[in-house]
Amino acid sequence: MASDLWRSQETSAWICALRKYKTAVFSKKTPFSAVDKWYLVDLPASIRARGSQASMSRDDLVKLVEWKLARGKWRPRLLDYAKQQEEAVLKDVTELAFKSLLGDGVTSIAAIREAVSQLTQLKGVGPATASAAVATVCHHAPFMSDEALEAVMSKREYTLPAYMRLVEALQQKSKELNAVASKDAPLLAAGVVEGGLAASSGPDMTQVDDCYIAEAGWNGTWTAVWVERALWAAAVAPSSSEKVPTERVLPTKRALVANITSKPDANKRKRKK
Repeated sequence: MASDLWRSQETSAWICALRKYKTAVFSKKTPFSAVDKWYLVDLPASIRARGSQASMSRDDLVKLVEWKLARGKWRPRLLDYAKQQEEAVLKDVTELAFKSLLGDGVTSIAAIREAVSQLTQLKGVGPATASAAVATVCHHAPFMSDEALEAVMSKREYTLPAYMRLVEALQQKSKELNAVASKDAPLLAAGVVEGGLAASSGPDMTQVDDCYIAEAGWNGTWTAVWVERALWAAAVAPSSSEKVPTERVLPTKRALVANITSKPDANKRKRKK
């Protein structure tokens, strides 16, 4: 469950969740994979290609709303509002909103709040839809999904203050996961992961499945948008018997030595059989 994952400090648990992203995409009843790839890969590239005039067209907004509705709950009225937007107005508003979000550094909370506030001036665009737009250009501004809201705040509240609380929480979680991953680097180099297990028996700390996650920018570094996507995958993908670890259990120095030195003996036993 997403709530269990949210309480976990194990990077391996979060990687396992992200590995389920493709399964979650294909578990949707409506065809979703094509529009999701467009949202994660094609739309961000298209917006950034417009340079200093980065903005969204009406067609972009319509398809973004289609993505949002297919990913969550279908609300056809939102799609009608998107189709009725004036092209010139939409371009001006989105260009202004994106201007402060297109840098490569960590975007300030104030800049994210201002961008979402500007986008919600458009008719039919609430904080959730606005967050879907800003997430395409800023990896520190996550999508305001139902699954993330429920996992982090135990309720759905579609307001700007609620979104900003979600942003801060997911940004903090990304920092914690990156700190843990950095701390684990020496263990990984020694061929050991959590619990003293051989690296071959645990999840790779950066690799996910053959989905379009890497193409969408995943490189093993956690940001708020990737935290949200892992939470969504954990909530939506078909459940399994795998338990999400919530506490870190790092191997002792003795366990590390035993794990490494015991491998040759284990291999000899296998050859005798």
